[in-house]
Amino acid sequence: MRHIPMSSYAYSEIDLADEIVLKRVRTALGFVDAHAEESSDQFPRLIKMEIIPFGSHDLDDILAQEPQRAECLPFGAVMLDRFGKILIYNKAEGLITNRNADDMIGKDFFNDAAPCAKGKRFHGEFLKFQRSGQIDVMFDFTFAYKGADVAVKIHLKSQPDGQNCWMFAKRT
Repeated sequence: MRHIPMSSYAYSEIDLADEIVLKRVRTALGFVDAHAEESSDQFPRLIKMEIIPFGSHDLDDILAQEPQRAECLPFGAVMLDRFGKILIYNKAEGLITNRNADDMIGKDFFNDAAPCAKGKRFHGEFLKFQRSGQIDVMFDFTFAYKGADVAVKIHLKSQPDGQNCWMFAKRT
């Protein structure tokens, strides 16, 4: 892990995989020159925004104030309504799943996007949110995606109004 100074946070830890995903997302969004060096020594120079760390407990508050920042996260971010319909699917999640993020909007997460997540652990946690409108839980999960297992850490975090839930995913 490396320490990178942040503007709002004193320090946060991100690993090289986060840096590479963030660089790809920022390049796809037009924030970084596509021909810039990818070395980790050059990377902090390329970032012109604060990095929000995975698992941050105020992430939902930050994204409620600035929803466009979900696009620049170095990990997957998917907002689900209480029925599991996808409202937001960020570019990083699209890179992780090799899907067009725009095509995922409006789909049912557990039936259309990730039917393998419909088991007891993942879907069970989501059902707790569906019943109460509140959740803040992290757990390890393995997606069975196109014949390959993808290990991730999942963070389910409800929005303050209890109507929607963020699903953050980071490869492990």
